[in-house]
Amino acid sequence: MKNQDSKKEWNNHVYKRRTDFIGDIKKIYNLFKFDYFINCGPGYVGAEAWSLKSLYPSCNILGFEPQTERYNHLISGSFPGVLEQKAVGASKGHIEGLMGFIGGKSDFWLNGDENLVEGGFYKKEIVEITTIDDILENINGKAFIWADIEGSELEMVKGATKSMEQDKIVGFNLELRTQNIPSGHCSYQEVVDYLKPFNYITKDSKSLNTKDYIFSKW
Repeated sequence: MKNQDSKKEWNNHVYKRRTDFIGDIKKIYNLFKFDYFINCGPGYVGAEAWSLKSLYPSCNILGFEPQTERYNHLISGSFPGVLEQKAVGASKGHIEGLMGFIGGKSDFWLNGDENLVEGGFYKKEIVEITTIDDILENINGKAFIWADIEGSELEMVKGATKSMEQDKIVGFNLELRTQNIPSGHCSYQEVVDYLKPFNYITKDSKSLNTKDYIFSKW
């Protein structure tokens, strides 16, 4: 019974978030003009990428998900674009992070507390990592970046420096925390401070939801 209740609770959560995503994507679609949607950490089937594709069929969607279980889940759910099993950060290559797994969590932390491993929820694993600059290097057109990557958003924007200088990125939607920040996660203010010299600011005083913030150029 407990497992059934947990599954029902999760299904209700997913349904609500899918409804939220439709509203979020409509807002972004009305605010920005872009040719590429870079989806870092898509999460689960039916999320933001699917909403965007239904509203903007011609948009090119590039997804990046390092967590094996989620990657396979997204592929089986017909991800509406090109999906690669990679993390996105400040540099290219391979990096050790904390991989959630079946029986524990199902996400990937580029930076995390060792207690997560000791608690049995995560295991250390080396994954391939890329940067926004590398993704956009040979792309002609404007891009919008959507990222929910478990506190690694600051490292991701650091890896987008060249693209921001070249005015390839029209905006960002980033999940950020202003308080109760887990060990190893970046804060909202750190990202704001890094993006400001590139003339990106929060679009308005209200986030899309409790932790998501839109950034655009002045």
